[in-house]
Amino acid sequence: MSMIAKGVLTQVSWMKLSEEILKGKIATPSVPEIEITNLRDKSTQTFELDVGNEINLFVYPNLYCTFRKPDGTVCLNVIEKTKDKLPICNICRLEIPSTKCLMGEPQCLEKEAPKTAKCVKSGVYKSRCIVPRYHYLLIYPVNTHSVYLKVGIQRETTFPTRILEQGSIVSVVYAKTPNIWKGRYVEVASRDFLAKYEEKSIVGLKVYHVSEKKKSLSKIEDVVKFIRGTTSSLEMFLPVATSEKLIDKALELGKQLGEELAREFKEFALERIIVLDNLKIYKHDKNMVKRATSIQEVPIPSSELRLSGKVAGWLGSFLLLFKERKLLILDMRRLLGRLMTIEVVR
Repeated sequence: MSMIAKGVLTQVSWMKLSEEILKGKIATPSVPEIEITNLRDKSTQTFELDVGNEINLFVYPNLYCTFRKPDGTVCLNVIEKTKDKLPICNICRLEIPSTKCLMGEPQCLEKEAPKTAKCVKSGVYKSRCIVPRYHYLLIYPVNTHSVYLKVGIQRETTFPTRILEQGSIVSVVYAKTPNIWKGRYVEVASRDFLAKYEEKSIVGLKVYHVSEKKKSLSKIEDVVKFIRGTTSSLEMFLPVATSEKLIDKALELGKQLGEELAREFKEFALERIIVLDNLKIYKHDKNMVKRATSIQEVPIPSSELRLSGKVAGWLGSFLLLFKERKLLILDMRRLLGRLMTIEVVR
């Protein structure tokens, strides 16, 4: 049996796990929901690319605006040329106060907002600026004894997509702020607070770096190598017992740092911090991942892209495809706004 979907990729979402994440318990491993929007009538089709599915993916060079209007519909105007990484057309750019506002960088003070009529009319003020934010800490493996830390914020209305889409091995949710202004302050202050641990060891793990900016692809390759039993630097083999020990240490580190952050920002701290073992959330076939003889990043071309293979799993928004003993890593989030055809053979 096969299923074919054609349209614009408008969302890669983990929001179905919201309640489970807030409870700190995940029942079973999962995959994200893919949303394809039809160009003609703007109807949406939501489905999952599950582990074991054979898929054929064709991505067209066409790019369309994915900005959501106040009524919830997606714009879908043609984009001739992008000014930045956001798939937003020139018309929508004129209607919103600033694309930086969409990226979590407010261009006004809290006491000034809403600063312009655009803030209200575009829906940005209501759907983004005054929406509460969850604060999180992500932990990535660097090698058997070092980790990379990243802090960030996630809108309540799309929780926990931003947290999970980045593919870390451990996530910690420690605070909740009422709007983007308080959120941005706590985000930067959290990074500065954790910076004191750089080059220091905690619970047997050295903190390699702390950031609020992501290095998603390089970190995902580290996570894949970790699952395979190899690391990204000195060691060429990582025994199962050692990898399990690293997860345990990362969870312990996350709990300790999450509690410290909660104390530091006690005004906004959650009643109970949430510590997640993400490899128990991301559904993947460990044996298929290990069978691959090579790992290959799939670059996102401006022209067309053709891919086929068996779904080996997901690490956040990163789709793992097994094809002729190769493990292909495709960041589906980078295809947002692209017209595509997906054929799924179950």
